[in-house]
Amino acid sequence: MNYLIIIDHLYKLADDPGINWSLELNLNIKESPISFSGGLTCFSNTEQKYVELDKSIITEFLTNEESKICINYYENIKDNYIKYLTEAITTKEQLDKYINKLNYPVTQYNYKLLNVFTFEELEYISNELFTKYVLLDPNNFKNFKPNKLAGWYGLGIELNTDSDTNDYPEILHLIDNDEIVVTAKEALQIMKKEKDLKVNK
Repeated sequence: MNYLIIIDHLYKLADDPGINWSLELNLNIKESPISFSGGLTCFSNTEQKYVELDKSIITEFLTNEESKICINYYENIKDNYIKYLTEAITTKEQLDKYINKLNYPVTQYNYKLLNVFTFEELEYISNELFTKYVLLDPNNFKNFKPNKLAGWYGLGIELNTDSDTNDYPEILHLIDNDEIVVTAKEALQIMKKEKDLKVNK
């Protein structure tokens, strides 16, 4: 079984407030016997996809020495988390509870989203239309952080809750070079259609 975990952490650099890299831990779980393994990836501007850390924006942005230190830092987090899981989860009951947390991530939705979508629709968008993931806090391996969703860009829709001070999000359908204002209901239909097209390619 494979699961996606995002490492949610501000990486500190010398003389810099920090960088919030979006690192993906691709976790593999085996049930019998129970075991855990995984690898880290990060986005690459060059390849426009998630790749191994030594080919990612970490090396594109940092010096050679800085990137080695940064990669080693995150590899240690991954190794420590795998070690934690191996020691903490030894029975099927414990594994089932952990997998349930992976399958049903907790998401906090911006109030403007709840003014135009139902909670169930937002859960469907978060967990079915987009890639489902949990947020790992490197300072607390026991519990995942809640996701905070305030908008998105994908499946033909750009949704922004920061565009103005009213209580409703801006919802745009992106088609060719045009941005067309649509309703939440229309946006959901467009996103479902785009998802189906991707799946059937």
